[in-house]
Amino acid sequence: MPFATSHGVELYYECSGDGLPIVFSHGLGGHVAQVQALFAGVGGIRLALYDNRTHGRSADTGDLSTLNFRGMAGDMAAVMDAAFRAQTRK
Repeated sequence: MPFATSHGVELYYECSGDGLPIVFSHGLGGHVAQVQALFAGVGGIRLALYDNRTHGRSADTGDLSTLNFRGMAGDMAAVMDAAFRAQTRK
């Protein structure tokens, strides 16, 4: 299972497909499995889905001072780096 680390928190993510990189963040109470169906059959994209802090397979909140929009943006950036790094090196 792939994980990205942001502010010391392990964030679970999954990637699928090939093409334009797209990252998706679910809403409160969601997780990766709930949103996979939204993208079923969509071609031409490399999709990264991840579980936000305390959701799905991701770890708990970590340092509460990073539990804000800036911290969440950092979480997404960490997932994007981990998920798309290998693709950009090709």
